[in-house]
Parts: sequence; structure tokens; C-alpha cells
Amino acid sequence: MEKRGQIFGFTLGLGAIGLGALGMLTGNGVEGLAAFLASVAALAGAFLFGTKSQRDERIKKAEIMAQWSER
Repeated sequence: MEKRGQIFGFTLGLGAIGLGALGMLTGNGVEGLAAFLASVAALAGAFLFGTKSQRDERIKKAEIMAQWSER
């Protein structure tokens, strides 16, 4: 299920970036650039949020394991 979501998100992101680039190439420079940058920023934000969440989860698990090993 998670894999399908990643594929769907990648497809949507790639499509949005492509449409932004297409907009720039067809004479809608400002609108195309805005769509392109918004798409890239959204994908970068999702990646950074996911990375931070994974790091926080690893830290929490390490703390729990440390508590269990002290018993």
C-alpha cells in the first residue's frame, strides 16, 4: 500500500513539473515557472518532512530500547 502511494505521488509530481515546463516552453513563462517551482518545492518539502519523521522515529525507538535494556 505504501509503495503504491509513493508511485502515485511520484507520478503526480512528475506530471506537475512537466506541465510547468511545458507552460514555460509555450510562452506562459511566469505561470509555467510558478507551477514548476511550486511542484519542486512541494516534493522537496514532502521529502524533508519524511526524512525528519523517520529520524525522530529512530530516536524514539532507540530510547525505548535503552529503557528496556536497563531493566
